[in-house]
Amino acid sequence: MINYVFDASFVITGLLNETSLAKKELRVAIGRITSKQALAFAPNLLWIEVANGLRYSTTDLDLATTTYAKFTTLPITPHEFSLSQSLAIIELAYQTKTTVYDSSYHYLAIELDGTFLTCDKAYYRKAESLGHIELIAS
Repeated sequence: MINYVFDASFVITGLLNETSLAKKELRVAIGRITSKQALAFAPNLLWIEVANGLRYSTTDLDLATTTYAKFTTLPITPHEFSLSQSLAIIELAYQTKTTVYDSSYHYLAIELDGTFLTCDKAYYRKAESLGHIELIAS
């Protein structure tokens, strides 16, 4: 079973940019999930991060709300972290010199022995040595 962890950069790019590699990879991942070959997870903050990302990705309110509605239909299981997991995420953020937000997605992928799908090149460059991460960039 494949375990994916999606972040906001991957989801937003995959839903908004018709010609992006992220769109293709999102379709592939959803196909695998639908056929029971994979599962998708994300920290529960993904839903707010996607809303915020849409706010700053488009000036079109209708496009933002329509895209958010599509996002909410994706088969992603939210994950809430325990105190000990949160502390480990803080340590990971210090280790990689990145945000706790970004580190939470990567931590979850590591814990699930899965793959963190991101379009965030800056985070990827800082944390790729940890494994369990794939940069989806055109």
